[in-house]
Amino acid sequence: APGNVHFKELNPEIDINDFNVVISSRSTPLGEGKEDSSLLAGVSSFGFGGTNAHIILESYKENEKMVNRPFKYNSVFLPWNRVPNPLLSNRVNNRYISDINEEVMKLWEDHKINEEVIVPASNHIATLAGAALLDNTLENSKGVLIENTLMINPLVINDNISRIICCNTTNNNYVIKNDKDVKFAECGDFRLLFDRSKLENINIERISQQCDIFDENILYNSIKQYGVDFGPKYRNLKNVYIGKSEAIADIEVDYQNSLEKSLSLLHPATIDASLQLLGFCSIESSGICIPFHIEKAEVYFVEEQPKNLFAYAKIDKSEKNHVEGTVIIFDENNEVVTRLSGVTSRGLNTKLSKKTEDNRSANNIKEHVYESKWELINSSKVDFNMNETSYLVISEGLIDNLPSNWKQVDSKDLDIVKAIIQFKTWDGIIVINTDSEDNVYKALEILKYLASDSNIIQTPISFVSHFDNVNDSGIQGLLKTFRLEFLEVQAQ
Repeated sequence: APGNVHFKELNPEIDINDFNVVISSRSTPLGEGKEDSSLLAGVSSFGFGGTNAHIILESYKENEKMVNRPFKYNSVFLPWNRVPNPLLSNRVNNRYISDINEEVMKLWEDHKINEEVIVPASNHIATLAGAALLDNTLENSKGVLIENTLMINPLVINDNISRIICCNTTNNNYVIKNDKDVKFAECGDFRLLFDRSKLENINIERISQQCDIFDENILYNSIKQYGVDFGPKYRNLKNVYIGKSEAIADIEVDYQNSLEKSLSLLHPATIDASLQLLGFCSIESSGICIPFHIEKAEVYFVEEQPKNLFAYAKIDKSEKNHVEGTVIIFDENNEVVTRLSGVTSRGLNTKLSKKTEDNRSANNIKEHVYESKWELINSSKVDFNMNETSYLVISEGLIDNLPSNWKQVDSKDLDIVKAIIQFKTWDGIIVINTDSEDNVYKALEILKYLASDSNIIQTPISFVSHFDNVNDSGIQGLLKTFRLEFLEVQAQ
């Protein structure tokens, strides 16, 4: 054994009497102690950074049988840094930037639609909510409520997407986009939550008695024919009970990846299970639908990813290619972990076919706009200051006796309408709508054109009906669509 460098004498306070030990100042042959005793050696290492390591070695006779002393290990996962969502790991200049590498792609490889890997709406919810929490969280906050989450474009994971960015906009709402500024999802306002919600007014036992139980494997396999293919990570529903307008199920998950296990909000695949339950509940009446808009998303912190949870889904409204409802994920103590209210889903294969203006069906208009909740209120008086302001009136046919500084244009020719809108800065634009379906379509085109110019969009726009018209003329659908796509615009 090598000697201890610079060792001359032992500290007198250390008593080694009757202790078979050799502390050498020179190289010493092993075995100079008692012949019948085991040989032990202590080795210490002192690192420059202050890290010390010590080990004791003991000899054994070759003919002795090795004795195993099993130890019980209690494995504990200790993440270096917890984030709400994998896309929020890297923050640069108030933006969360995630490069799409192989590890990130594996997060969604089991979520395929039409043979393409699609980032689920549940991931957008967790990302937007997580960004709001990271930027604004307070010590006692339990979670966050985000409003008006809109899925703008499908986020397809392929060679064309290399980077995903989540950032706060000038309107204080969050948006998910790529490095080419193509938006995939955004939310409106948000607020922190300081108390956890409890599951209330929902009788789980009653619901299970009124529902039929379904084999989850049969359910997942049945939607493959429609192009929806969920792999193991996105097949988390168990013991599925489905009724006419309600459904309940168990959620069982087991994430092994260290990044996924450390998430501080529910894993997107867990949230997606609740949306799947709503989809299975409405598939008979609405077909295959995917989330398009979520009015309110209530998301809470988790200490660790729960392996067992429960999902509840309720249909509020359903028709062909359209379903609205609420989903709740809760634990065994009836504490809400995630609640999505006002979930609107649209048919997977719904597309507006290109037709001539004289051959548009009512279904095409419904596919293009969303029906909103229509509530009659007392109309307030509007003072147009007719002699001092210039308004552009868009209507079908001419209107007599307009003020001299007002301009009227026939809605039949949209190109002329657009040219006149650009001609000058108007104090306001008035669109007079009728029951004509073609008129509703043109009004939508006008709205889209106005929204394409950031200067024009600041101009007040009024949609009015003829005096003797008792119907809404499709205005509620126009306003709903416009508001969803441009959250910063208020409509009344």
